[in-house]
Amino acid sequence: MYTTEQEYVMMRRQVRKSKGFDIDFTQFRSVFNYRPMDIDDFDCKEYSLAPETTRELLERLSRNSLKNYNKEWFTEYEFLNVVKANSYMCSGRMYFLTYEVRDPYDNLPKLFQARVRYYYDVTDDYILCRPKPNQKGIIVLFFLRD
Repeated sequence: MYTTEQEYVMMRRQVRKSKGFDIDFTQFRSVFNYRPMDIDDFDCKEYSLAPETTRELLERLSRNSLKNYNKEWFTEYEFLNVVKANSYMCSGRMYFLTYEVRDPYDNLPKLFQARVRYYYDVTDDYILCRPKPNQKGIIVLFFLRD
């Protein structure tokens, strides 16, 4: 058993280390505004506007973030499915999405991560999209731009 303050410090470490994507919520009694989204509940309408389900929302946000990534980096990754998601309330809801893509180079699945701020039907802000760090089979190229 840890105090609330100790749990908060542990939570902040995990958030900082994983950028909010990989938090082990089983370690905490409190979740401090971060929420895991249970994949079994993706078909609910709790986080989306009708007629879209939560699953459809998360898939749309993932697909759009991947589309932006492909355009920026001249790649052709293909979206497969959402693997997991965390969220927290802000001016809207911030989603930390982990999803699977197919790599056209070797035809193998890879994990990607996206951070998207969603404010219902007003705006979607695509803040980050990247291959999940430290996974085998991913080559990341960096280009210098003028």
